[in-house]
This record gives sequence, structure tokens and C-alpha cells, in this order.
Amino acid sequence: MKTRNWMKLGISALALAAVTPTFAQGIINKVNDRGTNASSRWCTDALRTLDLARRDADVAYYRGDLMTAKGHLMNGLERSQAGNNFRNAGPLTARAIARGIVLAREIDAATQAELNGARTTVYFLFRYYDFVAIVADRLDYPFYIPFTNCRGCRLAEEAIFEHRFLDYTKEQVQLVMDSLTESTGDLRRGAVFPIGAPEAFLHALELSSTYASQDLRESLWASRYACQIDSLNQLASRLASGAYLDEVDAVNSAYLMARDILEEIQPGKGCGRR
Repeated sequence: MKTRNWMKLGISALALAAVTPTFAQGIINKVNDRGTNASSRWCTDALRTLDLARRDADVAYYRGDLMTAKGHLMNGLERSQAGNNFRNAGPLTARAIARGIVLAREIDAATQAELNGARTTVYFLFRYYDFVAIVADRLDYPFYIPFTNCRGCRLAEEAIFEHRFLDYTKEQVQLVMDSLTESTGDLRRGAVFPIGAPEAFLHALELSSTYASQDLRESLWASRYACQIDSLNQLASRLASGAYLDEVDAVNSAYLMARDILEEIQPGKGCGRR
């Protein structure tokens, strides 16, 4: 699989889990002087909460206490929502955190009976924490918050914003694919295996595809990516209906369909009006 732009921004194969426990703190230090509006303050407070939770989770993780690590990470996401009264009009960080709570709960519920269920959830959450931090650093602080505060003024560097927004849209789906499956051999021959319960991957992919479709549909560039929005909706509907022969077919077919859709979500490949 090709190296993605978000990988270039610093997300490793392990999402830096137990490697950079204060990843968000570096962002907090950079953005403290970027503005004093409500959205900026909320984002900074949320990142601080996540950073503290991750520190505690790292300690538990190194001790081999996965249940405690999972608890810290789950609670950190929930506490970081404090003061979030933005609804859908708020910063993308708030949306990402709310979605992360839903995804983590669904994954945890689906893997309860699995031998490595806690490890699966912890692995996903470490990755998701880095995703939230980068959403704030790469989108909210430099683009989304200034744009929404200027009351409809023309956005400077719109092309850069579009590129980063598309990366964000794709990464929330790719994160599920990377953290809940592993692949060997020729993907076209079905060599994709779920990490943990297949239901965890399939339901998380359904949710993340729906989220990605919503983001594109509500973006400045919705008309450009009408085909990709439709494809994401089709994937989510197919997963919701369970229209597969068995779990093996479901995991492989959904993975390949998602991969093909993500490859089409990039500047210049939209099918709609520009």
C-alpha cells in the first residue's frame, strides 16, 4: 500500500503508541498563542486532557496492565468532551473526539469475549489519540477555526485546506483498516485478517465510512466529490445490511472496497463540478 500523506506527518505503523506519550503536548505548546476564541481554548483544553490520559495509559501499558490502560484512554476521550457545546458547527477536533468515543465503545463491546480484546481496543485508542491531535494541529488551528470565525470570508490557501481535509477524511477510515486488520500476500486473493472479532472491524468500518461521507457532504468541496460520497454511502449500506457470504468474505470485500474508495479521494479526482 502506498505511503499516505498522514504517514509523512508523523503517524507510525504503531501510531507512536508507548513511544511519544506527550505527542499532544508539543502541539499544545505551539498553539497556546494562536487565539483566545472559544474554539481555540476548547481544543487546547481537550488536548491537555488527552495528553494527561495518555501519560497514565502509557504507565499502565508498560506494566502490562491493559485493562487499566484501556480505562485511562476511554475516560480521557470522555473527559475531553467537557465544555463541548459546538454540535456539528464546532471544530473538527470536537467531532473527532465524539466519534472516537462511539468507535471505541463499539470495538470494546465486540471484542469483550476475545483473548486479546483489551489489547485490540488499546491499540486502536493509541492510534486514535494521535489522529485527534493531528486534526487539531493540521486543520482546526490553522484553517477551520480562523475560517469559521471570519463570517464567510474567502479562505486563504484553500487548496492546502482542501488537501488536508481530504487526508483527514480518508485517515479516519484508514485508521480503522490499519488498526483492526492485518494483511499478508495478495490482497486480491483475500489475505486480510481481522485483529480481534470480525464484527469489531466491520461495524467500525461502517461507522467510519458514514462519518467520512458526512464530512465530504458538509465540506466546501461537496460538489467535487459526489461520486466518492456516494461510494462511501454504498459501502456503509452494504456493511449495515450484512450482504456477504460469510465473515471472511465480509472482511475482505469491505476492506478492498474501502481501499479503492480511499484511493479516489484526492485533489483532482473528484467527479463533480469544480
